[in-house]
Amino acid sequence: DGTTVAERFDLYVSNTSEYRPNNPTRNGKRGNLADFGVINLADDEICGLEYAFVDSSSGSKYLVRQPFSFYFFDFDTGGDNLIESLTVCGLESFETSAGLYGIPTTIIIETTDVTPAETCTTFTATTQAGGANNPNFLSEVFVPFDRIDN
Repeated sequence: DGTTVAERFDLYVSNTSEYRPNNPTRNGKRGNLADFGVINLADDEICGLEYAFVDSSSGSKYLVRQPFSFYFFDFDTGGDNLIESLTVCGLESFETSAGLYGIPTTIIIETTDVTPAETCTTFTATTQAGGANNPNFLSEVFVPFDRIDN
């Protein structure tokens, strides 16, 4: 009948390893006013995280019935040979800013077969940057390239 029904669900982030933050007050929405979620991790630490969609009402796992995208931003390097990376297992596909928007990327992408049925993909930073280039709002990222100022 063409009727759309909104379904509410939450994203739960669970730690599957030891978690050592640099500053835990930086977790959550960036700056408490922005719409970017942030997970703060101390330098030279590794943390395993599991993401799950959960029905807001019942608390049970929620199956997303439509295709969706999950975005990760701000991979950079720092002093003392610190290098940020993200490993994701079980990806169906991925695209970088180069493929999506024609914006060059400097990350290295490596795919590893963990088992015959599962692969993991690692995205590794190659360029040093600082907090000044971190977006606060989705609107700072999802705008035409010629309107981005830094």
